[in-house]
Amino acid sequence: MLYVGLTINVFCIYTNFWQESGSLKLSPVGLFLFLVFNLVLALGFLSHLRCWLSDPGRTPKIEPPNYLEAELSRYCTLCKQWKPPRTHHCSDCEVCIHRMDHHCIWVNNCVGATNHKYFFLFLFYISLGSAVSLLIISVCVFQFFYSGQTKFASEKVVTGIACGVVCGFTLYTGLDFLLDQTEFFKDNQTTVESYQRRYGKSQNLVYTLYEVFGTNNCVWLLPVKPKLNLNYLEETYKYSQVPHEEKKLPQIPVKKPLLLVFTIVTGSWLLLRL
Repeated sequence: MLYVGLTINVFCIYTNFWQESGSLKLSPVGLFLFLVFNLVLALGFLSHLRCWLSDPGRTPKIEPPNYLEAELSRYCTLCKQWKPPRTHHCSDCEVCIHRMDHHCIWVNNCVGATNHKYFFLFLFYISLGSAVSLLIISVCVFQFFYSGQTKFASEKVVTGIACGVVCGFTLYTGLDFLLDQTEFFKDNQTTVESYQRRYGKSQNLVYTLYEVFGTNNCVWLLPVKPKLNLNYLEETYKYSQVPHEEKKLPQIPVKKPLLLVFTIVTGSWLLLRL
């Protein structure tokens, strides 16, 4: 992501933002896209950093309740502790991770209950940043073909095509993983559980999002620590045995997110008017 970001920034500055005299040439649209891309780049980098450095959700050494069924009272022989139903032992990290999704080599860490949000945001901002990059490249290439410039035009077009290929591959890869994660959220399932053909209890997608992104939905898209209520007694089921849980959906405060969007749009408009 950082490599793609730096590549696109250099390309934009080289091809569109700087005149031959060296003076800065920024149109309102170009400035807006430039700022949006760098904001997405920063959020993606922070999400990657937090996913890498955060605890993925190590299961604490607690004793199972006495009323728990015998088949759920599993013990990890390596960690020498109780292993809850949705906990799996990671052979790379050598610890038990609650709601372990997978061990990701790209972040050099497990993806589990407490850093799953950062991993999803990392994929989201990779995809969004790549899409914005392709938009910027398309605008720049379009300008080259219709501006009548000839000097260094061939180098600029080749650079644009090369960056477009990189961004297109990143967008395809990011969306592929992102759609997989979205499907797992919908089924209340992790990647490891999908291999085992196991599911969590059937519930509305909103509940799963609260379990992954935290109870404060105003900061779902920000790489900040979520407030989670971990349930170590949650069981997994085969598809035919998944219980359906009917509850009233929580009230989602929409005024704060709308106010945040309005503030961002208004601030961007005022910045472009300066």
